[in-house]
Amino acid sequence: MISGGSELQIGIARRDITPAPGLDLSGFSPRTGASLGTRDPLELHVLVASSADQTVMLATYDLIGLTPEWIGTTRTRVHQATDIASSHQMYCCTHTHLGPETGVIPTMGQPDDRFLDTLMTQTTAAAEEATQSKQPVHLVSGTSASFVAINRRSRMFSPQAPDDGQPDEIDSTVVAVQACTAAGSPLVTLVNYGCHPTSSRERIYSADYPGHVRRRVQQITGATCMYVNGAGGNANLRFDSPSQRGLECARQYGGELGLTAIQALQSPRLGLSNLVGVAMRTATLTLMELPTPPEARSLLALGETHLGTSSTDAERRHFEAYEIEHAKRVLAAHDDPTWTGIQDVEIQALRIGDAAVVATPVELFAEDGLALRSGAPAPALLVAGWSNGNHGYLPTRRAVLHGGYEVESAHRWYQQPAAWDPASGDTIRAAAREAVSELFSRPSVSPFGGGGVRALQPDPPES
Repeated sequence: MISGGSELQIGIARRDITPAPGLDLSGFSPRTGASLGTRDPLELHVLVASSADQTVMLATYDLIGLTPEWIGTTRTRVHQATDIASSHQMYCCTHTHLGPETGVIPTMGQPDDRFLDTLMTQTTAAAEEATQSKQPVHLVSGTSASFVAINRRSRMFSPQAPDDGQPDEIDSTVVAVQACTAAGSPLVTLVNYGCHPTSSRERIYSADYPGHVRRRVQQITGATCMYVNGAGGNANLRFDSPSQRGLECARQYGGELGLTAIQALQSPRLGLSNLVGVAMRTATLTLMELPTPPEARSLLALGETHLGTSSTDAERRHFEAYEIEHAKRVLAAHDDPTWTGIQDVEIQALRIGDAAVVATPVELFAEDGLALRSGAPAPALLVAGWSNGNHGYLPTRRAVLHGGYEVESAHRWYQQPAAWDPASGDTIRAAAREAVSELFSRPSVSPFGGGGVRALQPDPPES
């Protein structure tokens, strides 16, 4: 039985977005030199879903992240080409560390404007294709669990880890949502899991394990697969040893994760709703206390000393970004009377039938992913990290107590003078819960006036 006054329609499009060798890669500070080639393609997938007078778009990219500025311009271009409202478009990244720098972490590489311009054109064309290819579908969904990932802050992952959690303290949830045609054939499968794609530091392009998840699911179903990376800010693939790390391991674990997604659909839940909608909220991120000016000046002097003794380009770039530029940002913040250390970010939720995708523009920890799933009104909730922007790690209170990379130094690469205060996670979770809840209840007033969110009716009980 399907509820709703109009049929659900979905269209899919795919593009190969792998650039030519020679662009700077992003994700690893010790890596130096431009990309040398391609191991497997970087891909863009676009899903467009419509019901009645509402249309939403979900785009996924094999990239480290995308800037809010690029997304804003692309939303306008897509709206002009397809009439899909800017507020109804979601942009998610798998966060592969084997893709070109996009402007999100420019301390690790120089973004290429031609690549980003081409990417915008490819996104617009894919949105048009997906819009034109829509067909009636019904949804099925299921969940399972996987421990191909490990809590990388555990000593089981690394002897140098802060050790503030057990190895299996991750968001192990695997969510699979499949759209099937009127004939019963799979059209697309969405897979959601949270884990860093950091399998290799080679100077090559690769989608890392998410590409292998997609290929395994596509091999079995014969249909497109889209991977939505989730609350994996403190999760890496479970390598038995550092020497095991590599793209062959990514192939193995990606294939296993794809099989887990297929297993989640063996006893599927049939979607009961055809409703489509979007809800938007704003969350406020607040930086922790800045280093003092004397501390910043001391770091600046140390960086200049290190720079003078550096023997390689990699060393020079490291000390410039990690010490000198960071110290200057801290001093500039102290000197700026208008500086607040506060940034508002967009929290967006899309509803497609019984499934909801909630986008968070940060590197979300597993605890927050689990908290968002707990009590969520959506029968299938896909938690999307690194989406609609990437503002760096959002450490938890427990992580701040124990320190480590995500707390002490990652913000320097993101060009932030300090790490985000863990209280920011409270605002992210609250905004995300509100957005998802709005989509599964009857809002009294549309937040978008006459042309925004459809007034969604409560779902009927299962029969």
